[in-house]
Amino acid sequence: MKQLNSSSTSLLLLHLLLFIHSVSSQTCRNTCGPLPLRYPFGGGPGCGDPQFQTYLTCAGDTLLFNTHTGSYPVDSIDYPNKILHVQDPSMTTCTTSSTCATTRFGLDWNAPFTFVDEEPVTLGPSFEMDLGKLKCESYVGVYGFNDQTMNPQAWKYGFGIKYRFSVENGVPGACGDCEASNGVCGYNGPYSSFVCSCANGINTTSNCYFAASWNRADFVRPFSMGIGLISLWSLASTMF
Repeated sequence: MKQLNSSSTSLLLLHLLLFIHSVSSQTCRNTCGPLPLRYPFGGGPGCGDPQFQTYLTCAGDTLLFNTHTGSYPVDSIDYPNKILHVQDPSMTTCTTSSTCATTRFGLDWNAPFTFVDEEPVTLGPSFEMDLGKLKCESYVGVYGFNDQTMNPQAWKYGFGIKYRFSVENGVPGACGDCEASNGVCGYNGPYSSFVCSCANGINTTSNCYFAASWNRADFVRPFSMGIGLISLWSLASTMF
């Protein structure tokens, strides 16, 4: 019997590792506290759209919006209109111009977000709260009045942040199918290829209806499967 040459061995091992990785357990989540997470957002690395991964993170049960000026709690997400409603806790404690100058809310210039401005009020540049231009020592943002414009106690304080993830800004078809099957859209590999993360612990390239056919009684966990395939590879290398 002859040994496999090095190139054949490497190729077989590569296929083995890729196969084990393809059935890795789900790490994505479809909620963060009370907020639903849908495309383009995700609850961790490899989830949602890769360009949003660093900007929205789930810390415990709190969804945070991260920029160069800090991390801010997200109140709600308006998916149809593609708007985040974000709080700035410093609005309630910002009392002097020097304090406000260092704590004002701002967006990263290269991030896929812009302020939702309503005339006649403008927030200055698209990416930064310009208190000097507005001639303000402090500020407060309101994104909803709850039909009670004369009752500040009922207002929703914070900012409306518009997000955009593509030219047409539509959810990719494969991702829509994934979410319809109770999966979470994600990505994998050096080219950020699409994966659908399913609750039964399987990542697929289609949707979770397919993954559901792998019931837990018949499904071999990745570690056990890997050991078995490695044993098979070792046996094959001694036979050829």
